[in-house]
Amino acid sequence: MSDHNILDDDLLTENTPPEILPPLAGFWTRVGASLVDFLVMLPITGLGVYNLLSIKSLPLAVICMFVQPVYKIFMEGQYGATLGKMATHIKVLGTDYAPIDMNQAVKRYSIYGINFLLSAVTTILLFSSYGFEEVTNFLTLGPQQAQAAGTMLNLLSQLSGLLVLVSVIFVAFDIRKQALHDKIAGTLVVTK
Repeated sequence: MSDHNILDDDLLTENTPPEILPPLAGFWTRVGASLVDFLVMLPITGLGVYNLLSIKSLPLAVICMFVQPVYKIFMEGQYGATLGKMATHIKVLGTDYAPIDMNQAVKRYSIYGINFLLSAVTTILLFSSYGFEEVTNFLTLGPQQAQAAGTMLNLLSQLSGLLVLVSVIFVAFDIRKQALHDKIAGTLVVTK
């Protein structure tokens, strides 16, 4: 018998027999976690929409925009899971099966971050655009947003949305079930 004891290891490594490693989380489990997180963020999203159509406060819009990225980065960096991941019993780990740090959590958010930055610029332009004060419904909001952002920013926003979609679809086809943002951050999502 070997004098190596698994209890002496801080982490499971790539040399750990496969039956000891936690199973990778599948596409639909991760979709379920995202849906739970969407529900968690729904009050903030609702407040943001109400602000766009009624209150019209740029500081409130900025606060509403920052809640989601701060939530995701903090929860994954601190606990390895958002509330949605906790509810679906999955966790983010490094490719060495170690808990991730805040730096990896920020890297995981990088693809979403591009979309976030473009949305932030679009929101600021919208709030400062001529005629925004008269916007009170979605029928008038859409054209106002398109006009405020301009063709190039709208195109960049659509491309960044496509990049997020491609990242997510990676999970369904990748052997390690890694999204593109997992590959960038060196992370895996496992079932607890």
